[in-house]
Amino acid sequence: TTCVAALNEIISLVVNLYTGRHVPDQTGSRLWASSIDAQPTTTSLLATTSTPNFDDRSEIIEKMHSDGDLDLKQNGNGKKSNRVENGDDTGETVKKDVKWQVKMSSIVEHSILGALLDLLEDMILRDVNHVARIGVAGLHQFLIGAGPNFNAFIWKKLCVSLKRIFAATTPTVLENYDIMMEDEVGSKEAAVEDKKKSIPFSSDGVLTMCIVQLQLLQALGDAAVSSFRSASKGNEMVIAEEEISTIFSIFQDRAEFAQRFNSHASFRMELSRRGFMSVKDSSAKQPPPNLLRQETISLGRYNQFLFLLHEGKQSVSASMKSEVESRLRESVTGLLKRYVEKDAQFREVFEEYQFSKKGQELGESNGELRVVLTEVETELRQFLPLVLQTLKSILLWKGDIKEHIGWVFPLLTGLMICSSKDVRETVKLIFEEAVAPLLGLN
Repeated sequence: TTCVAALNEIISLVVNLYTGRHVPDQTGSRLWASSIDAQPTTTSLLATTSTPNFDDRSEIIEKMHSDGDLDLKQNGNGKKSNRVENGDDTGETVKKDVKWQVKMSSIVEHSILGALLDLLEDMILRDVNHVARIGVAGLHQFLIGAGPNFNAFIWKKLCVSLKRIFAATTPTVLENYDIMMEDEVGSKEAAVEDKKKSIPFSSDGVLTMCIVQLQLLQALGDAAVSSFRSASKGNEMVIAEEEISTIFSIFQDRAEFAQRFNSHASFRMELSRRGFMSVKDSSAKQPPPNLLRQETISLGRYNQFLFLLHEGKQSVSASMKSEVESRLRESVTGLLKRYVEKDAQFREVFEEYQFSKKGQELGESNGELRVVLTEVETELRQFLPLVLQTLKSILLWKGDIKEHIGWVFPLLTGLMICSSKDVRETVKLIFEEAVAPLLGLN
């Protein structure tokens, strides 16, 4: 508990030093980080780290002890310092404060951020589950707090680190289909009992990997979207194209891995029979494990990145624009086709299930149909928000849809007969507001 509290304090301190973030509760201070009394860790951090850009740290530490606080703190009567009250604290003081902030951000960037990322990466890759989860929570906190202020240097280091983390925490044992499916011996009861004891991997370790990746996907997604949106408004694109491709690959690879696992129904059923991800002391029949949340978050963020870069005003090269266009077409086509296929499967299985109930065929086959029906319905429900968001992004193309009508049109017509009313209404809007003008219709 003490270590977690200390780590949280250090991360908060580093984020605020790096971003120069103001804290509303401390009205009298320019920077939260300038208060030595509030954060005693500051002195030790600055004094024990190397500063390649600035040889003399004493000036900054001295300023944190004196000028930065004493001139701006309110006294006990609620009055401002004499310098502020007399009108002397004007443009010159602001310039000094900005200069100090820039200096501090540079020191943190070159002396502390790299070491902090290395520490968090080392924690995440530990075999001890609690340590790994503390590390990913810390990295999540860091990305959310400082992500919008990252520059190209930090994004490069971050992407290198995240690439290693995702490669090391991918639960590849979940693709060992042959190992799990080959020992069907003995009586059914004995086999089931034996299988519960024979999962050929650490369940806790795999669950930790899944949680680590899920939290990192959410954190990285938030940080990247913030940068892409900022660049789409005409600001500088701080993520280099090599790192953009790395981010694309991270989310695409996670989505594809989860999809492969989710599509292997018999393997997931076998894992469920052996007790993987099952609730202890539960007599209720549980659905087989899945990675739908990982898949939808990965694919949702991936598509969001692509639409932002496709529609925005970011200054990217022609090759990057071509890559974005190709990725967008492939991803959207795969998503919408899959949704149409799953919707058709749901209607077919539902009709078969209803027929079997009417015929009072309530045996094992009927139970299997019920499991399949629940599985498909769950998948449709999980993917519905993602499909709607994709269609709304296509709707925003308006006249630009002409450039994509060749591959978008068949996808839209396929969605016309799907079960979801929300999907059909959104498709109707696309035809009315985007496609109709191409035909000269008002």
